[in-house]
Amino acid sequence: MDTPMAIAYFGDPLMNLLLFQTQAGDLYPILEMVSRPEPGFATGSGRWSRIKKRVYQTYRRLMDRVDYHERLCSQLRHSTDLQVYHPAHIEATEAQNRLRDFLKSCYSKHSRWVGIDAFLAIVVGIPLMPLPGPNIFFFYPAARTLGHYLARKGAQHALNCDKLSFHIEPLIDQVQNHLQDLKTVQDTLAGLVEHYQLPDLERLLIPLGKK
Repeated sequence: MDTPMAIAYFGDPLMNLLLFQTQAGDLYPILEMVSRPEPGFATGSGRWSRIKKRVYQTYRRLMDRVDYHERLCSQLRHSTDLQVYHPAHIEATEAQNRLRDFLKSCYSKHSRWVGIDAFLAIVVGIPLMPLPGPNIFFFYPAARTLGHYLARKGAQHALNCDKLSFHIEPLIDQVQNHLQDLKTVQDTLAGLVEHYQLPDLERLLIPLGKK
């Protein structure tokens, strides 16, 4: 292994992406942990700024409940150097093609949901703005619109990334072969967690061991 990487921060050019797969053979990428500072659009004063801040706060509250790969795609929008690690039994060309297919699928999915949630926020939520009390019919779909927009942006950014390299990581094979009994590869998991800053790795892998 190379020298362990530090935790990545938004704006850092390099991110590490590990490619696992489900029991059905579907690609399941996992990204290193990334710090999440407050973005500029969540600050400021005035009614519109307060609305944007409330939308962002709702988005953050929902973040841990949404699909993992939505968050992953959202984080990818900050990388200009994506290092992809794949199992030894997969050639780099195959890994690249499968990752591109995955990102294209994510882009299409989030493009569709951006339109749906934006429509709900505008048509259902905005007319209720004058009413007192929290307007969940606006802020929830607006927050989901933001989430899908950022995920779509990240998927597109990764598809267009100029610095994209693929590397074999034998430890992925060891874990992949024991997804149904991760207790037998605890040392291997610990190595991946430390090297790639993946504190939630085991939690993310547990569902992959289910048929």
